[in-house]
Amino acid sequence: MTTIATLGSHCALQVLKGAKDEGLKTILICEKKRERLYRRFSFIDKLILVDSFAEILEQKNQSILEQNDAVLIPHGTLIAQMSSEQIESIKTPIFGNKWILRW
Repeated sequence: MTTIATLGSHCALQVLKGAKDEGLKTILICEKKRERLYRRFSFIDKLILVDSFAEILEQKNQSILEQNDAVLIPHGTLIAQMSSEQIESIKTPIFGNKWILRW
């Protein structure tokens, strides 16, 4: 089953609640300093804890996303926290076009 993943910021709750309502599994890539906030929500199935969102590029985190058949839903935080080169190097499928920043 496909899992919806996104970064933990202002948009995350809407994205993941909607995914759960549609019967999908959910993963939140969460900065450690915000873990307590996001643990309160039962519609988040799994947290990937990071010090910074750029750690999504690390093999261990990419492996977790791959094992869960994840699709990353991007939003403004992804663009604000990572360069276009970093975004393009994400191995996890991204909903939309990850090369749009170059356009």
